Amino acid sequence: MPVAGFATRNMESLRQDITYALRWLGRSRHFAAVAILTLAIGIGGTTTMFSVIHAVLLKPLPFEKPERLVAISHVWQGEPTTMSAPNFHDARDQIRAIESAAAYREGDM
Repeated sequence: MPVAGFATRNMESLRQDITYALRWLGRSRHFAAVAILTLAIGIGGTTTMFSVIHAVLLKPLPFEKPERLVAISHVWQGEPTTMSAPNFHDARDQIRAIESAAAYREGDM
């Protein structure tokens, strides 16, 4: 069986299926609107979740050797607390295994 004939029959069948589906959806417009809205919400939600997962988990960190990153935290009486600037500078200067250090603070400004 030639491949061109097979592809032509499949395209004709696809065209007929699409025509039938559009006619059927045209008869019940409320169902069509709900179906299209459901598909749009599903596709949008899936795209959003993939984008978040890609940005947070899959995309590599923008550093030369991300496996060498460490986090230094400050604990006072068994509870994690905010590290003051002088404590950060002391830790940065005293820990010899650290090549460079940066501090950040979370919260509202």
